[in-house]
Amino acid sequence: MPTPGLTLGFLVDTLAPDYQRRIFSGLNNEAIRLNANVRCFVGGPLSVSGANSQKNRVYDCVSTAHLSGLVVASAALGNQVSNAALTDFVHSFQPLPSCSVGAQLADCPSVTVDNEAGMREALGHLITDVGRRRIAFIRGPESNREAEQRFRVYCDVLSEQRLSLDPELVVVGDFEAASGAAAVRTLIDDRHIGFDAIVAASDLMALGALNALLERGVAVPERVSVVGFDDIEAARYATSPLTTVAQPLPEIGKRALETLLHQVYEPGTPEDVVLAARLVRRQSTSAPLDSTPPKASSPGEQLPPESSSLETEYRQVRPDLLLELRHEVQFPVLEPDWAEQLCNAFVSEAGGRRAGLLKRSSLDLLEQLLLRVVGFGGEANSFQRVISRVRSRLSPILRNHEGALSRAEDLWHRARVLIGGIAERHQVQQRLEQHHFQRCVADVGANLVRAASLEELQRHLREEVASLGIPACAVCTFEPGRMSRVQAAYDVTTAGPSKSDLFPERELLPSGFLDGARRRTLLVETLHLSERALGYVVFEMGPYEADVYGGLANALTGALRGICAERVK
Repeated sequence: MPTPGLTLGFLVDTLAPDYQRRIFSGLNNEAIRLNANVRCFVGGPLSVSGANSQKNRVYDCVSTAHLSGLVVASAALGNQVSNAALTDFVHSFQPLPSCSVGAQLADCPSVTVDNEAGMREALGHLITDVGRRRIAFIRGPESNREAEQRFRVYCDVLSEQRLSLDPELVVVGDFEAASGAAAVRTLIDDRHIGFDAIVAASDLMALGALNALLERGVAVPERVSVVGFDDIEAARYATSPLTTVAQPLPEIGKRALETLLHQVYEPGTPEDVVLAARLVRRQSTSAPLDSTPPKASSPGEQLPPESSSLETEYRQVRPDLLLELRHEVQFPVLEPDWAEQLCNAFVSEAGGRRAGLLKRSSLDLLEQLLLRVVGFGGEANSFQRVISRVRSRLSPILRNHEGALSRAEDLWHRARVLIGGIAERHQVQQRLEQHHFQRCVADVGANLVRAASLEELQRHLREEVASLGIPACAVCTFEPGRMSRVQAAYDVTTAGPSKSDLFPERELLPSGFLDGARRRTLLVETLHLSERALGYVVFEMGPYEADVYGGLANALTGALRGICAERVK
């Protein structure tokens, strides 16, 4: 098991999108479990010039001087450069052991997702289940390998299904929502071409397209079905919840860390890891899976006693059903037998046993599960898929028993209402908390920008940034000769220096500062103007809101620009 002295790096272009944030969350949670330190370097996508090249100056602080290995979010970083340039970038950190996420690179182990199988399932759903024939495709950046894999599958499936590949139905995007909306404008306003479905190489582009369709009065999914790729959080809460190919994003981060540790502790290069993707069907392609109307029961129907034959049939399907449910909801705070308890209660009540004879009804059990999950940061809506799985498995056997399916349909409907209500209340609470927190951050940022001296900046850091729950922070400037200097800093657990002498920038921080026996996750962001990198800020991760750290970094840039004006003339 890693020791507190082991420190692993993670390179990413941004933590604002759900895709990068959830991968980092999986990596960081595994590092916490293994008691390993993490240093996350947030720069920008690789490019040859402009502001991104200045943001990427922070990558110069990555070295063996303070890291034991490196995970690189290659697919996100390399959208604007060739695969060869991306490979050279990752190799430039040798001899650090490394692992690439999202892109397979020469002489570097990787963790990727099976793009082909997931995209094939999505297209098969549109063609076979929904009956679509004129399917538009919004590509990702042509330099992105994952995006090109998804586009190739689109071409192959159309050919296999004997559907014509019309170049006018293909539009290039950049993985962002705006390019998805622009693609719809291109298809409808410029090309005046008809289509009955849109598949996008990312959820953000799909959501942009979906909103552009709705703005034009195009009904989704009645007239046009929309499919994305990734299953980010926003996909679930869209006006028409988005059908998408779900990538196991936290699992990607976890497996990347495992692959990296294999290199650190064992000789040899581990094999590449390819994870499965799966299609998640939602309203943007068709009516919900559970839209079949329940069988009506007669007004005078009596509840029969629990059927022994029903129990026998249930025992035959139960093992597979329980495996499916545990796969759908993997949350460590739940009791190991939660799925069995819930299914047993559903079947007992559907079979005719009144809830009053049970210790806890199925809905009582479900409510307790939901409250426990959301109380520990999980998503209540994940249990909608649980209800879908239960319904799919149990309906065939329940319809053979008088009144059972009707009672079950009523239970499942009430369960969905319960899930939706708890999810909505939880979202409202989160929005209120986030709004309050953002207001606090905005106030702190405004005070930072107004700092007139390094001494005043130091006071704002210690008194106000620390009050946000951020345990430590160091503002460093780049100095001549590839050196750095801490200009203001604090650590709530020690009497660390507020300033420092010069030290090599490749070491990131002065020796002994933010080190020690306590495990830490540090977030490093560049302080930069459009054409000049001033330095960087190191935060110890506190409340995990990605925009908080980026916003504070922008405020600190403004402060340094005013305090050290001579540096940026």
